[in-house]
Amino acid sequence: MSLKRLLLFIFTIASISNSNGHAASGELDSLIETALKNFPALIAAQNKKESARFKADASGTLPNPKLNLAAVNLPLSSLSFDETPMSGVVVGLSQKIPWFGKLGSKKKIARAQEKIEEQNLFSMENQLIQMVSASYYDFLFWREAAKILKEKKEFASLLEESAELKYSHGISSLESVLRARILIEKVGNKMLDYENNRLNAQSRLSYFSNVDYSDPVLINEMSSLETVTIRSFDLSTGEISNPDINKAKMNFEKADAFYSLRKKAYYPDFTFGVDYRIRKFTAMDPVAGEDFLSLKVGISLPLWAKSKEKNSVRSAKYLVETARANERAVRSNINKQLFDINNKLATTASKLENYETKILPDSNERLKAAFASYEEVKASFDRIYDALQDYFEYRIQKIN
Repeated sequence: MSLKRLLLFIFTIASISNSNGHAASGELDSLIETALKNFPALIAAQNKKESARFKADASGTLPNPKLNLAAVNLPLSSLSFDETPMSGVVVGLSQKIPWFGKLGSKKKIARAQEKIEEQNLFSMENQLIQMVSASYYDFLFWREAAKILKEKKEFASLLEESAELKYSHGISSLESVLRARILIEKVGNKMLDYENNRLNAQSRLSYFSNVDYSDPVLINEMSSLETVTIRSFDLSTGEISNPDINKAKMNFEKADAFYSLRKKAYYPDFTFGVDYRIRKFTAMDPVAGEDFLSLKVGISLPLWAKSKEKNSVRSAKYLVETARANERAVRSNINKQLFDINNKLATTASKLENYETKILPDSNERLKAAFASYEEVKASFDRIYDALQDYFEYRIQKIN
């Protein structure tokens, strides 16, 4: 647990808390910016959020009015308009008006869904940033680990030459020569594994950022883990702003609005209308063919609402309680994650300092001393073999 994990911890804690501080280099910032613009799943989430916004804008409005056209009171024998004063053409217009607050509740539900999709987008952005940064640090790690293995292989080759020389003079065994050769081959195999891992990380970078990382020049010009800067951030003040917490809040608001809407189903809706009857003059018509105007007011009778809506209201109430409990659970989980990662961050930083100030300097001195003693035939092959293995393993552990 060292440099790479320290950087990943910082990115994770920053994304969980929506903090502005993070560990990055200019090229990583550029990769993230490119990924946020081009990653297909994120574009889909952006479109879904825009769709929810337009849907929310259209919600909570009155139902469409109804226009009616009818021919009324026509005699079956002639279907004529001028045989009776009651015949005519009726043009009617009516408008349904839901009970007070129903439209407002529908608007709240749609707005809450819009905000949920917005938080889903923010959450996906955070996940994408974490995936890009993890791939970036993996790429740097495997590239640098391969360089360390190359140094180890070169050092093992020197050890093989020294062992062969001593064996030719009868002051060392064939076993030492063979062990040095086997070590060289094992390091070579591990270098192949590291190269494969580097290519996998490189492929992930290309996938997330839509940038071709097959160019060797571009690869060699990338930063090293040692040069990545750590930007500070402060989580000690203010409420944590996190997409998952905000989404849980919006789910509660949506459930509460839905519960309010279901309760309003017990109340009637109104219908207002006007009819205009176009008539022809007929004999014995007391108003001489004058057109008629009718005004109408209707009210729905929710006679069956109590039995029909009772279970719907109960279901909606449980949804509210579920959303409230889920918000508390999400907030608690996020706080726990931050607490755990903060502890790991402090521990990892302390371990990294140990590697830099104690473990690596001491193991380097040990390797130098063992090699010098082996050259002077004062130390066994096992001693320098163990010192070599430990030193290069510690160097890889430090950046992993």
